[in-house]
Amino acid sequence: MSEEDLFQAAEDGDLQRLTNQLSDGTLNVNTTDLLGRSLLHLAVEQGATQRVQLLLQHGANPNIQGKRTGLFTRQWGVRCLILDEDGPAPLHLAAKQGATECVQLLLQHGANPNIQDKELQKPLHLAAERGAAQCVQLLLQHGANPNIQDKWGSTPIHFAAKQGATQCVQLLLQHGANPNIQDKWGSTPIHFAAKQGATQCVQLLLQHGANPNIQDKYEDGRTPLHFAAEQGATECVQLLLQHGADPIIQDDELQKPLHLAAQRGATQCVQLLLQHGANPNMQDKDEDGRTPLHLAAKHGDTQCVQLLLQHGADQNIQDKSGRTPPHMAVEQGATQCVQLLLQHGADHNIQDEEGWTPLHLAVKQGATECVQLLLQHEADPNIQDRFELTPLHYAAGQGATQCVQLLLQHGADPNIQSKSIGGHIWPMGTGRRTPLHWASERGATQCVQLLLQHGADPNIRDEREETPYTLAKKKGLTAIAEYLCRFNNPGVQDHLLKVAFLRLCDHIKLDDCRMLARDHLGIGDVEIDDIDMNHQRNAWEQRFQMLSLWRSKTSEASVKILIGFLRAAQLVKTAEIIEQHYVEELYKVYGMSAEEYQRLTAVDLPDICSFALGDMRPVKLEGYVSDNLKILYVKASGFGIQNGKEDGNGGNGKLEAVMKYHHFGDGIFKLV
Repeated sequence: MSEEDLFQAAEDGDLQRLTNQLSDGTLNVNTTDLLGRSLLHLAVEQGATQRVQLLLQHGANPNIQGKRTGLFTRQWGVRCLILDEDGPAPLHLAAKQGATECVQLLLQHGANPNIQDKELQKPLHLAAERGAAQCVQLLLQHGANPNIQDKWGSTPIHFAAKQGATQCVQLLLQHGANPNIQDKWGSTPIHFAAKQGATQCVQLLLQHGANPNIQDKYEDGRTPLHFAAEQGATECVQLLLQHGADPIIQDDELQKPLHLAAQRGATQCVQLLLQHGANPNMQDKDEDGRTPLHLAAKHGDTQCVQLLLQHGADQNIQDKSGRTPPHMAVEQGATQCVQLLLQHGADHNIQDEEGWTPLHLAVKQGATECVQLLLQHEADPNIQDRFELTPLHYAAGQGATQCVQLLLQHGADPNIQSKSIGGHIWPMGTGRRTPLHWASERGATQCVQLLLQHGADPNIRDEREETPYTLAKKKGLTAIAEYLCRFNNPGVQDHLLKVAFLRLCDHIKLDDCRMLARDHLGIGDVEIDDIDMNHQRNAWEQRFQMLSLWRSKTSEASVKILIGFLRAAQLVKTAEIIEQHYVEELYKVYGMSAEEYQRLTAVDLPDICSFALGDMRPVKLEGYVSDNLKILYVKASGFGIQNGKEDGNGGNGKLEAVMKYHHFGDGIFKLV
């Protein structure tokens, strides 16, 4: 028979075999296993009351302390534990489990009710934490000290209050527990009870003299009232206030109970605190400079906001970042809170440190209803932030169509430009941009349409000389680029005609032409966007005529016809006219009379200009010319051409110029 057999009999719960082995007298009843546990520890852990009694009757030490697990090591090739002394005694284990019969047996056999483990905890601490009222009573009756503190300064009543164990709290108080003992963090039992919203425990502690105004250390100097308010524990708040809790005490973050109740949305707590003198305004600012109204608005709590306003809360106080309660409410999209604040006279145009008004934030959050409310209360849609951005910039950049529409309807200026940033890096992109730049670059088609319909100028250039059109083209946003063209955009037309002009120069390959362009127009070998030309017909006629090196009426006529041809092609490409209106558009370009217009029979518009004007690739004009013969019938006002010669009638005759063109190497078009 060995100790191993003894432990096996105990673990099997075989009382007869265990009795026989213990009666033999050769085995030590207090022997321990590899984990430092005695037979009594095992019996108590398993709640085996009869086995506990048997072991105690055979001399088991009720105060034997087990081992505490320390480090792992290897011994004889087996992984073993290094165990510390001062582990739990059987009474610790019984109290922790609330095993009343085992506690009673151990106490009856001499267990020390004040024995402590390595954490300096006593069985009474563990029984109170368990909420085991009968065990607590037994321990107290056998001399357990109700005010003894553990390693962290906590007494049994701290543990009982933390668990909301009303009976244990009552027993401990009846046996002299001090309700105002502070642990190492400055907390008293009533701090823990209030934090749990344990109304009965709070009441018992107050009745036994607990101080409701003691401030802890661990939780930033908070009183029990702070904790109760934070939990929205209305009954606890009421009890504390009735027993003299001060609602004005602030914690280390300068917050008062009213801040915490408002943040929680605890309307009844807010009301109680206000009734007992809590001040909702300036002197109650927290470390962020926020009032209870800021916090209630931030959490969208309409009832709390209304209560605070009714008690005189100032809705225009700014926190340390410059924000007011309306800023907080709109950032959460709390429409009803915004409405309440506006009805009580909130200033909706106050700017925070970023220069943002509540309207800026409402737009940034996509809170359409808040945007509408603010605008209905005459919020200024043109206030610029520190980057000189208006709410419309943000709405356009986010593609927030409804917000864009609302802002424009209420007078937002679509042409305000953002701040010039020079060479600085800016997360908002390049400076000097309008809302149309933002919408165009970010693919917000509907916003682009709305902005243009409300007078947005598509020709404004940003700090990098980009227009909305060029931004859209660079991003590959074809639909937006085409839509910008439809708005008779001079900047776009100018750009397209510059492209056609340079390709024409490239096509005819005439050095003299290039020289003239450089000398007279300043465009030579430079970028397209460096050219500054007027797209109008008369100006273009003058410029193209400078290219006419043939000095003949025929070549001059060719250039004039080409001008109209390019103009018509451009308008077709930008969807300003449709196929059946080609002739009508050419009539407008040439300024024909109605009678002359009637004589135009047909127009077969070549694909060449449609492609050349729309495609930005640096491809020569001849690359687009097909081998098919195409005919353009044009009645030219102001001159007449017949067989390549002027008709001699000064352009007043009814002569038609029939132009057939082929690819002729260095030539351009040939009149026949």
